[in-house]
Order: sequence, then structure tokens, then C-alpha cells
Amino acid sequence: MKCPKCKADVSEDSHFCSKCGMPLKESADFSVSQTRTLQKPAISAGKTLAEIEERAIREALVRNDYHRLETARELGIDKTTLWRKMKALGLAEGDLPDGRNRKG
Repeated sequence: MKCPKCKADVSEDSHFCSKCGMPLKESADFSVSQTRTLQKPAISAGKTLAEIEERAIREALVRNDYHRLETARELGIDKTTLWRKMKALGLAEGDLPDGRNRKG
């Protein structure tokens, strides 16, 4: 097998080129980051898409102190879409963990 970057010969079971360090393939258990380090996936296998989406929304809300507009921007979705998803998850206004009524 040849490295796509430097064209060096590498073994078939290598994950990185021994000459230039180029990632050659990803495994099911690890992914290759931009800095060429192996990272375990943040989401465990066996989760449904709805469970993954709920976790992402809840974690982003916490990171953004429950500001919907900032959370929507982080997630790359419209604030109305976020609001609809929050409502479906039971995270409507007044349902915030500390009882606050946070808008925008």
C-alpha cells in the first residue's frame, strides 16, 4: 500500500505513514483528529440518533448557560429549530434546572 501524501510504501495494517505521519485509515474504535492524534468517540455505540441529539442539545445548553440563541449558533441550527427540539424534550421556558426563565 502507498501513502497518498508521500507515496512511501506502508504495510496494509498501518494507521499512519511511518515516513510523513499521514493518517491512512480510521478504525471503528478511534478517529483521527486534525493533529493526527487518536481520539475515542465522544458518543458510545448503541445510542439512537434521538439520544445522541438530546445529549448534544443538553450539553450545549449547559455550556451556553441556557442561552438559546448562543446554543443554536453552536449547534449550527436555527433558534426556532432549537426551541422546537427543546419543547419536545421538555426543556421549555420555566423548566430550566435552576428555575430561571431564560430567553434568547
